[in-house]
Amino acid sequence: MKASQIFATPPEPLFNHKGASVSSEVLESMLQNLAKENEKKLKDGINNQNCFKNQKKAVEFIFLMCEKLKQPTEARYLAVDIFNRFMVKQVLSLYEYVMSSPTYTHKKQDWQNIIKRLMKQMTLRILSCIQVASKLCSHFKSLTAKRCHRILHDFGLNYSMDNTVQSELCVLKTLQYEISTSSPITYVEIILEVIAHNDHGVEMKPLHHISIQIIDLAYLRRQSIYEQLFLTATGQPCIYKQDRIKFVPVENDLMLFAVAVIAASSYVADQSTSDQVINHLEKITGICTLDILMFADILVRNYVVSQKDPPTSAK
Repeated sequence: MKASQIFATPPEPLFNHKGASVSSEVLESMLQNLAKENEKKLKDGINNQNCFKNQKKAVEFIFLMCEKLKQPTEARYLAVDIFNRFMVKQVLSLYEYVMSSPTYTHKKQDWQNIIKRLMKQMTLRILSCIQVASKLCSHFKSLTAKRCHRILHDFGLNYSMDNTVQSELCVLKTLQYEISTSSPITYVEIILEVIAHNDHGVEMKPLHHISIQIIDLAYLRRQSIYEQLFLTATGQPCIYKQDRIKFVPVENDLMLFAVAVIAASSYVADQSTSDQVINHLEKITGICTLDILMFADILVRNYVVSQKDPPTSAK
């Protein structure tokens, strides 16, 4: 057996595998923990903007780098989340410092110069975020500072080994070492495991496979998809800043996102069992069917379009 088969993250979970499945008590505990974590994120949501998650080119670059570096599926979602939170905190911190410091006498020009410096560092910062994410997913495939340093040189960027190490530390310190370990795929896989435990008549592997495709799509078209959801929910386009701020908790609701992804996947995979799956989702999470269907419908429509015009993604 190859070392990668022993130490690396499994390519996909074994849903309700005979002799290897977890008990209903453990599944219930896992769901409760996810629900508590999700609730905390929603409470913090107003202060956790998603502007860098909406930067399609940055997300595409993260996905492509994770694919090139053969990272586990979860790593790309965690890397996007880490990158977004890091950049938001760093930009806000620098802006407040420049505006309040007497050292900077030409505020507008000084701030523009800092933005240019941040842009030049973008590849380094993204790679550091992927490096942190890789360590959360698999110690076997985690990126070392030496490998990151070599990758940067391949890009023609003349950073030293110390620059590479300090960049990773900068990401960790900026986030105060509060690195989330639950990505959308964690929510999806645990909910699928619960469905598999309760209903042996639904095939989980196709749902899991399509769910990953839809999560990728939702990340790459995030802003557009949530604008469509806002329009569907309110009947009005999301054109005002205050509307976007009010909608942040919905954008940060990973439980809602996960059930919508699974519902959309069930429709794509097998429409004959789709209603059955959605019924399970409502019972498991307490999210009403109408909310699930509203979001799932948008994901399905975007998925159908993507099959005709596939976005850049890691497959």
